[in-house]
Amino acid sequence: MIADMSRFRLVGLASQRKAILETLQRTGSVEVSPAAGDASLYTPLATSDTCALLEKIIKASEDASEVLDRVAPDKSAKAGMFAGRAVVSANDFDSFYQRSNLVYRTALDIISDDKAIAAAQNEISKLEARRLALAPWLSLPVPLNFAGTENTRVFVGSFEGQRSREQIMEAAAAAAPELSLYDMEIVAARKEQTCVLAVVHRDEARAFEQALTSVGFIKPAAETQLNPQAEDANLVRQIETHKKNEAAAAARIGEASKKRADILFLADHCRMRLAKYEAMRNVAQGEYTVLLEGWVEKSKARKLADKLEKSYDCVIELTEPEDGDDVPIKLVNNKFAGAIESVLTGFGLPQRGEADPLNVMALFYYALFGLMFSDAGYGIILTGACFYILKKYKNLEDGMKNSMRMFMGCGIATTFWGFVFGSFFGNVVGRVSDIFGSGTVALKPLWYDPVAEPMRLLMFSFVIGIAHLSAAYIMKAVSYVRAGKAKEILFDVIFPLFTFYALLGMLVGTSMFATMAGSAIPVPAWLNTICMGVAAACAIGIILFGGRESRSWVKRILKGAYALYNVVAGWLGDVLSYARLLALGLATGVIATVMNDLAGMGGKGFAGAVMFVLIFIIGQTLNFAINVLGAYVHTNRLMYVEFFGKFYEGGGRAFAPLTIKTKNYKMVVEE
Repeated sequence: MIADMSRFRLVGLASQRKAILETLQRTGSVEVSPAAGDASLYTPLATSDTCALLEKIIKASEDASEVLDRVAPDKSAKAGMFAGRAVVSANDFDSFYQRSNLVYRTALDIISDDKAIAAAQNEISKLEARRLALAPWLSLPVPLNFAGTENTRVFVGSFEGQRSREQIMEAAAAAAPELSLYDMEIVAARKEQTCVLAVVHRDEARAFEQALTSVGFIKPAAETQLNPQAEDANLVRQIETHKKNEAAAAARIGEASKKRADILFLADHCRMRLAKYEAMRNVAQGEYTVLLEGWVEKSKARKLADKLEKSYDCVIELTEPEDGDDVPIKLVNNKFAGAIESVLTGFGLPQRGEADPLNVMALFYYALFGLMFSDAGYGIILTGACFYILKKYKNLEDGMKNSMRMFMGCGIATTFWGFVFGSFFGNVVGRVSDIFGSGTVALKPLWYDPVAEPMRLLMFSFVIGIAHLSAAYIMKAVSYVRAGKAKEILFDVIFPLFTFYALLGMLVGTSMFATMAGSAIPVPAWLNTICMGVAAACAIGIILFGGRESRSWVKRILKGAYALYNVVAGWLGDVLSYARLLALGLATGVIATVMNDLAGMGGKGFAGAVMFVLIFIIGQTLNFAINVLGAYVHTNRLMYVEFFGKFYEGGGRAFAPLTIKTKNYKMVVEE
């Protein structure tokens, strides 16, 4: 159900502002909204700078934590989606403030060391690239930029591809036949390039350089006066220095990993403070007093007010919401319905005055899921797995806990329908008996076998669909009553419902229905006449009042006719949509049976038993995974489209109280 809300208004001493907000945060009961105080007495609190600083600290803590996980991972940490967060007390958070600055400094040092590691690795990559480029020249006795002697010029460079000395000399001679005072030596020849050292008399140097360039000569980039061997040794020393710097930074990070818990704690500590300072933006500050307004659950309002007035010098006023107020929505349900609350909120919270459909929705959700999965073996596995997780992991997050409860409920429904239809991992009981036993043992359905009588299951699926859609119209009537629009029930609920029921009553007695259902249902002529009369009367009512918002009778009739078409066509399409119960229910059992047949092809004996077990496990696991997903998706689809489409608007604003919002630790507040 939707919790009733009270408007909360507090006036207290400005000196107690922080303590009051911390108390509200730890109770998690009040949503703080912008205070509407007298502008001459109160002004909004400026907290932007503090919020920005806290966000900066949170970012630094998260970055430092990411560095620790990457550079010095905690191998002893519990992992997995079921581990939950470590539980701490409020006193732990209070005492942490004393050392928060030191922990923040540690986080910044970790980030700085990580940048130092990245810089060292970048420099090492550059130096290694230089060594790689220098490798062909290691046998060269002079620097790469050596220019020559008093009477000679030296050219050090390379040609693309592998060439011989003769080929290069011939190319140079062809380019400059007048030259003769030069010589050339191959330093290194590889497939990619040929490195050469050429010497020429200074008088022919310019022409010789032009000749070399014309045949593809390229000078290397020279950054040092050392010869290649000495330069390579220098690069090696630089690389070793950077590696030592990298190792030292990594060691400091490893040492700082001892503060991992404190760094995570710092992020949560600042998240709590940030939530408080963001709430302060909505608090009005006077010279001596503060004004705080918001919303609180009505059932908790008086107790909270008494606690605050007893602890602080303040006055609290609790009032009922007025028309036009933007009242937040909070759902309060039992475990049965609350388990599927995420399905509802995924579509949207109900608006103020709208009925909470969760209890009705939960009943059909479990039934529909079970019908589509409908195998007792799969249901037992699903139920058992969820039950085990709930019992073993006591510190589950609320969202995960509700998911486990939801799927456990779905598993129970699946087990029920599985025994009703006689499916336990398909026909595994009978198949095992046929192959390895006497062939006389089989699991009999409590009702009937849908594989043998699929039309019967189709008719049952339509009955479930009609019940589900009828429940949607009932919820629509409840919403009208809550909104003070009871007279609208006649036009938007009774007329559409009884139009369909009457048409259905007329259809039941026809030969077409008998063919589909496999048996005829006799309908007396007088009952058929009543159904015709009810259908006609309700159809006329829809035509006359379906467009009642229009003043023009012409528009009203046209809109009413269109509304009648939507009722008939909509009901027909929606009911047919529940044929998916047949499709998915049969698919689960038939695929499981096929897997059992494949597993039994090995026959009797040890080899046949091993083959049976392997194929059974693999096949049933795949079938389980595929069909549990299909059942979940299609159950949600029936809820969102067919069920909600008849009555639910949604769009409510979620209740967002000032509370403890942490990521790494779960804080427990003692009352």
